[in-house]
Amino acid sequence: MLTKKYSPKKLRDVIGQEEVARKIVFYIINYRKQKKKALLLHGPSGIGKTSLIYAIASELGNEIIELNSSDFRDKEKINSVLKAASQQRSFWGKGKIILVDEVEGINSHEDSGGWSALTELFLESNFPIILTTNDAWQRKLDKIRSKTEILPAQKLNEFHIEKILADIAAKEGFKIKQNFLKIIAVKSFGDARAAINDLESLIAVYKETKEINELSPDLIGGREREKSIFEILREIFQGKPSEILDIFDSSNIDIDEIFMWIDENIPEEYKGEELANAYEVLSKADVFRGRIIRRQHWRFLVYIYALLSSGICSAKKIKSKGFVSYKRPSRVLKMWIAKQGDRREMTKRLAPAMHCSAKKVYKEAPYIEMILNQENQKIF
Repeated sequence: MLTKKYSPKKLRDVIGQEEVARKIVFYIINYRKQKKKALLLHGPSGIGKTSLIYAIASELGNEIIELNSSDFRDKEKINSVLKAASQQRSFWGKGKIILVDEVEGINSHEDSGGWSALTELFLESNFPIILTTNDAWQRKLDKIRSKTEILPAQKLNEFHIEKILADIAAKEGFKIKQNFLKIIAVKSFGDARAAINDLESLIAVYKETKEINELSPDLIGGREREKSIFEILREIFQGKPSEILDIFDSSNIDIDEIFMWIDENIPEEYKGEELANAYEVLSKADVFRGRIIRRQHWRFLVYIYALLSSGICSAKKIKSKGFVSYKRPSRVLKMWIAKQGDRREMTKRLAPAMHCSAKKVYKEAPYIEMILNQENQKIF
């Protein structure tokens, strides 16, 4: 597979994750001084989290021990495999990195003891432990999140993916038009692995001519994917107002939760007059939300989405090019999220009866509840 063949071997091969790589290298070199003895690297699938760790290990001359959490789901297996690896010196006298890939795969049942064994390992390990996951904020990671250094990996932009594809095509001896590379990059939605797989499919089709002169819809299909809250925030704070009006259509995140995330992170991106303007827009969105609650004026929902996306984006005149690590909202959101489990379960039951997707029911559930509450028929 080309994804394996051309995964970065050294730091100079890393594209789009340079800042994250520097932070990981600093963490590993200064591991003994770190307060938290494990690093939780999170980000969407296909952006190269695992290959990045391998490139860093190669650069530092460290041995890497990779274990997929789905292969050792309970306390007994964790202790038998990981504990020994985390305490024994490398046979070759090298440094060592313990990599736990897809950490969310550990058994979440209390009687399995998997999470408690992992947290004990953080304290006892003689080497840095790096955990990877797509979403650091999922509930099953609550038990270890506070005990780890959390580091978000950057989503790859179209330019990064175009460059990766161009390099691979050149090394494979294939000619492909630049606009074709751009189309593949755009349709990958930041997933480098998916883009490389699409390129590999084209290479297989045109292996005789060594020139890719057509893109078949069967080979290059658009991918629908949900965006994480971090991707949404980055596009709102650093994108273009005209391009993000429909950004919430690609998310399954409740609008009330989005309000709290934006409120928490505006100061991370805005300063001075821009900060005041952003909060002014946020307050206007909240006014419309209040009118929906009190007067049932559902037509205002479109204004809320417009203000939270393009409105807040427009408050910032000069977009920053640096990487900002967004903060999770504080205790209020934790209390709110704890109540969402029942609603998610109910949406699964309602969706078939309402002849629509569970995603749509979930997003509109608060407003359905408001209507039903008027007749004392609360279901959520």
